[in-house]
Amino acid sequence: KALHHHTYRANKDAVALSCCGAGPHTPILKEQVEVMALEAARVCHRYNIPVDSDHVQTHAESAKLLGYWPERIDFDNRGDELRAKIRYYLGKIKSGEPKP
Repeated sequence: KALHHHTYRANKDAVALSCCGAGPHTPILKEQVEVMALEAARVCHRYNIPVDSDHVQTHAESAKLLGYWPERIDFDNRGDELRAKIRYYLGKIKSGEPKP
């Protein structure tokens, strides 16, 4: 089974969403995470992408699978938390809420 991750030279057949920030002087804000999770839920709904660790990964998770570890790691060990947020918004989208 081929895996395509949002990392260097491995983006074929993938969708990538990101937040600007994560440095020591420019942290990612909670609001950014919520909006990114909502957008990910919309993409997953539109393209019928399962929200699980095989299909929705953080940059750090995919980097680890590819055998390298970037110096800056976003959402380190927080993939499950992010996927839970995406599932929350996906549920709202599926229930027909106009603007979750």
